[in-house]
Amino acid sequence: RSHDRHRFDFRAYTVRSANAVRRQNPTFDRWIEQIRELGGTLVETPDGDGVDLLVRLRARMIADGIDVAIFNILILDHYIFSAMRPAPLSLAVNCGNPRGYTAPHLDTSIVFQHHGQMEAMSDSALLGGIYDFELLANNPPLPNPPTRAGLGIPHGASVIVSGGQSYKFQSAAFWDLIARVLAARPLAVWVLSGISREDAAPWIARHAKDAEGRIMPLGWRADFVDGILPLADLVVDTFPAGGGQALYEAMSLAKPCLSFTSDYFRPFNNRHWSPCFEVLDRIDLAIPFGDHAAMQARILALLDDPAERARFGTELRDILKSRASWPSATRALEREIDALIRRKVSEPLR
Repeated sequence: RSHDRHRFDFRAYTVRSANAVRRQNPTFDRWIEQIRELGGTLVETPDGDGVDLLVRLRARMIADGIDVAIFNILILDHYIFSAMRPAPLSLAVNCGNPRGYTAPHLDTSIVFQHHGQMEAMSDSALLGGIYDFELLANNPPLPNPPTRAGLGIPHGASVIVSGGQSYKFQSAAFWDLIARVLAARPLAVWVLSGISREDAAPWIARHAKDAEGRIMPLGWRADFVDGILPLADLVVDTFPAGGGQALYEAMSLAKPCLSFTSDYFRPFNNRHWSPCFEVLDRIDLAIPFGDHAAMQARILALLDDPAERARFGTELRDILKSRASWPSATRALEREIDALIRRKVSEPLR
């Protein structure tokens, strides 16, 4: 959507055959349509397996005259293919674990988090965060958005929301925090988007039995952004596996959000970090890592102060707007590619 079409011709290649991708991802054809709508080209790899498919794909990319290959992950066949150097320049976009997104044979990697750059296995460039406010603004309104009453939330209750993939709810300390907060505020409810009631039941029984009726696991919700988040008074990050996109979505709606700082002394682990804090990069806006008492105190204070919630939410939205956008990140990526090309051209032949 944001790339300089006069400077770069964008093509996407599937490392697996298109039919294999369709079997794993039923939405693949919709992605093809979106790529074409944005002026890109998707090259569908023919059916095949193993190294033979990768050799044919490499030959196709060389024949197409690809100058820069950008890899979105580097595991299994993706790693092997990147080592085959299908283009003069190779880089990866590191969206998380540096061991899955970087490799020593790359020319460079593009990272969005300090922690990922610290442990990158190649040269790297740190870009700002990514968030697509334009996409959010252009979302059509839901025809039947969820309501508090429809979800069974009592009238006048304070609503805390946490969201993310189900594995991010597997921390005893997180459930203990829920229990303490709900015990201290009898009119509050805690909505959990991303974990089913069945999966949450053992955690509730073990850590928050007395508050069971006010903990609401909703499972995975496709309407999380434009349906569930608008109902929240406060959004609390999961921990120690913190959220990224879920928190960005909440901040974009000016919802007050609480997260822990990242622990940079710990080797990178995507089940033990706070990617949201990496975008904010303001230690005064997050709770010191592991200080659960401070997190509880801040939650209770915000629940009791609607004006401070509104002020804090607006501040977070403004920071996100200033530091995270697709257009600015795309420009930065293009500048890095240009700089990489200039460096490679100036290097003496070996």
